[in-house]
Amino acid sequence: MTETFKNNVSVYRKASVYSLRNDSWKCVTDQTMMGQFLFVSDMAVCVNEGLHFIVVDTMSNCKLKFKVKCFNLQTETFSIFDLPKLDDMFRKVRCVIGELGGCFSVLVNYENVNRGMGVLVRVDLWVMKEYGNQESWFRLFSITDLAIFPSCAHMRQVVFSKDKRRVLLQLNLSLYGWYSWGSNTFEIITLHGLPYANAACYSWTFLDSLVSLSKIKDKDTDMDNS
Repeated sequence: MTETFKNNVSVYRKASVYSLRNDSWKCVTDQTMMGQFLFVSDMAVCVNEGLHFIVVDTMSNCKLKFKVKCFNLQTETFSIFDLPKLDDMFRKVRCVIGELGGCFSVLVNYENVNRGMGVLVRVDLWVMKEYGNQESWFRLFSITDLAIFPSCAHMRQVVFSKDKRRVLLQLNLSLYGWYSWGSNTFEIITLHGLPYANAACYSWTFLDSLVSLSKIKDKDTDMDNS
C-alpha cells in the first residue's frame, strides 16, 4: 500500500506492507529517491515476484521521463529500471504496463493533438523477454493503421491467446477484442453479464494464492465482535 503526501515543494509517497503472519503493518524505506519519482499509475502489475508502477523522473532533462519502479515482495526493496526507447516526436505518450505470458510488457499509445483533443495515431507493444535485462526489450508489433479498430482513444493489453499469436486488447473502457499482429486483424468479442451494453469496466489478471480469504474474513469478523 502507498499513501500520497503533498506539501508546497513536492509530492511523495509512503509505502507500507501488511504481514499476514504477524497481522501488522510496517513502513518500508525507499532508497530510490522517492521524492524524485512521481507515481502516474495507481494499479500495480505483478511480474517476477515484484509489483511494478509507472513513474515520472522529475529530475530528468529528457522529453519522455517515464520509468518503472518495482517493489520486490521477497526482499521488500524498491528498484528502478528504464522503459524501451520511446519515440519523442509525438505530442502525448501514454504507457500501459502489464504481464503477458509471464513477461513484463508495456503498450505505448502515441497521440497527436487536434483541436485540444488527443488523437491516437500509433500503438507499440514491447515485451521484456528476460526480466531485468534492459537489452532484452523486444517490440512485438507497431500499429500505424488504426482503421481496423472502432473509434478508440487508447488501448491496453490484457492477455495473450493460448497460441501466443494474438493479444486481447481493451479499447477505451468498454470494448474488447483479439488482435492478430501476423495478419493485422481485430476481432471484437462480446462480454456477457454486464449490467448494460457498452458498460465501462476494468480487467486485470490475478495470481493464484495459498491464502484463504474466507479465513481472513472470519478473523476480521471475530475482531469486530470482540
